[in-house]
Amino acid sequence: MLKRKKSTVFLLVILVLAVAGTLTVEAQPPTPQGYVSDFAGVCSVDQLQTLENQLVSIEAETTVEIAVVTLDDCGEDPFELRVEIFNQWGVGKADIDNGLLILSCVSQRELQQEVGYGLEGVLPDLRTSKAADEYFVPQAQAGNICQGLIDLTAYYKTLLVKEDEVKSNEEKDNTAGIIAFGVIFGIWLFGGVAIAVLVGPDAAVDWWIMWLRFGAILLSSSSKGGHKFGGGRSGGGGSRTRL
Repeated sequence: MLKRKKSTVFLLVILVLAVAGTLTVEAQPPTPQGYVSDFAGVCSVDQLQTLENQLVSIEAETTVEIAVVTLDDCGEDPFELRVEIFNQWGVGKADIDNGLLILSCVSQRELQQEVGYGLEGVLPDLRTSKAADEYFVPQAQAGNICQGLIDLTAYYKTLLVKEDEVKSNEEKDNTAGIIAFGVIFGIWLFGGVAIAVLVGPDAAVDWWIMWLRFGAILLSSSSKGGHKFGGGRSGGGGSRTRL
């Protein structure tokens, strides 16, 4: 009887250890296969190529890195898994954290999206959630998960390229503004010195006071026209979408 109890306890311990070991393995993020890691096998060869080319193009045009992953089962906590995959893979550039992970959990029938800190202003959780509802869900519900991923990333490409163009234009405007200010300041300074020489030392002090006032008015008028702010950062970081 005692031997039977010992055997039962031993088997239970082995079973618990085996289950724990299995859970540990499942919790480990898989090794990336590229921009697209189709572990669930939901994409055809042509679809994989289309999706891969799309993500390569996004990085080339905007520096944003997007990783697309499909898994048959994302475990008990898909949110935790998406965070682990994002951080362990290092999605996005290290200096600006501009990465996006799109994780399709097939058996759970949901899409998880994790956004890097540097992209939260462009892709807050509400926007990623709406994008998934509009571009991914209709295709996925029809059984075309990979096409849904293609449509979703195509939308992100349009959005991110447009945002990159806006930033480039703002940088050009800022550069032009600095140059214009330098030219105005140079003219003002040169003109002030030249006129001060002409009026003589006795009137130079009064002249400079008047000239400084004129410069302040000139600077004030040249600075009008709309200062452009960056738009801030969202406090989100991703979204979960059920099919």
